[in-house]
Amino acid sequence: MSLDLRHELDDAAAAASPPGTLVADARQAGQRRLRARRRRTVIGTAAALVAVAVGIGVLPRPWTQSTSPVSGDTAQFDGRFDDLNLYADSLRQAGDPSVWAAREHLVTLCLQAAGITYQPSPYPGAPVAHSRYTYPAPDAVARLGYDAPGLSTADYGAGMASPNPSTGTPTSIPESQLKARDTCNQQAIVWLEQKPVDDIRNSIDQQNQTLMAAVLASPAYTAAVTAWSTCMNDAGHPFDSPAQARAYADTVRGTAAGQPTQAAIDIAVADYACEHQVHLLEILHNELAAAVSDWIAGHAPLLDQYETAIRIMDNKVRTQFG
Repeated sequence: MSLDLRHELDDAAAAASPPGTLVADARQAGQRRLRARRRRTVIGTAAALVAVAVGIGVLPRPWTQSTSPVSGDTAQFDGRFDDLNLYADSLRQAGDPSVWAAREHLVTLCLQAAGITYQPSPYPGAPVAHSRYTYPAPDAVARLGYDAPGLSTADYGAGMASPNPSTGTPTSIPESQLKARDTCNQQAIVWLEQKPVDDIRNSIDQQNQTLMAAVLASPAYTAAVTAWSTCMNDAGHPFDSPAQARAYADTVRGTAAGQPTQAAIDIAVADYACEHQVHLLEILHNELAAAVSDWIAGHAPLLDQYETAIRIMDNKVRTQFG
C-alpha cells in the first residue's frame, strides 16, 4: 500500500466533487431514480489503458515533411460517461469531500499520538469529468509537440480530464516516519469502513479494462486507426498508430528542457491533424460510451452493493463529524 493518503483514494475517491449533501441524502428518492439515471448514463475514453491494443512499435524512417496545425476547433463530445471508472467515481461525489476530510483528520490524530506533526491536505475537488480524453490545443502542440500541457489522446493519454484526489500534491513525510504513516493510514481505512468500497471499485476497474480492450479491437475503432495511419503516411510520417508515433517522437525529442526538437513537434502536429481529420477521439468516445452504458444496465446488483458500501462510509463520517 502507498504511504500517500491520495493513493488510498486511487480506487475509491471521486474524480471531483462539488459542494453538496452526502450520497445518503442524494439517494432518498429511492432506487427507481438511480436506475433511471443508469439507463441514461454512458461512458467515454480512458487514458492510460488505450495503448494496450494498438502497440508501441517504432519505425526507423524519419519525417519527410511537416503538416499544418489544425484550426482551434475542439471536439464536441456528448455528455455520456466514456469511462466506467469515471461513472463509478461519480457515485461518490456528494460525500467524498467529507470522507477526505475525515481521513485526513484521523491520520493527523494518529500521527500526533506518535509524536509526528502532519498538516492535513485540502480536498482537491473539481467539476466532474465524463470523458478522459480531449484534443490538446493546436497552438500548444505547434509550440511544444507532445509536451503540450494537458495532452491526452487515443492511445497514449496522460490522465483524466479533471483532477482525481489521488493526483493532489502530497504532504512530505520523512523516510523515518513512513512506517507510522502507513499504520495510521490502515487504521483510518478500518475506521471509515472503506475496504468494501475499495474492493468493489477495484472490480469495476478490472471490468473497465476489459471493456476498453474490446473497444480498441472493435471494427469502428480499428478502421479509424487505419484511416489515421493513411493520413499520416500521406503527410510523410509512416506510422501504424498514435502510440507508435509518440514512441518514435520520444526518440528524437532531444534533451533541451521544456523544448522538444522540431522533428518531435512535426510528428505531434501531424498526429493531431490526422486525428481531427478521421474523428479518432469522437469514434473512440462513442464506442466506449455505448459499451459502458450496456455494462451499467447489466450490472445493477453490483452497483447497488457499491452504493450501499459508499452510504455506510458516508453516514459514519456524517454521524461522527457532522
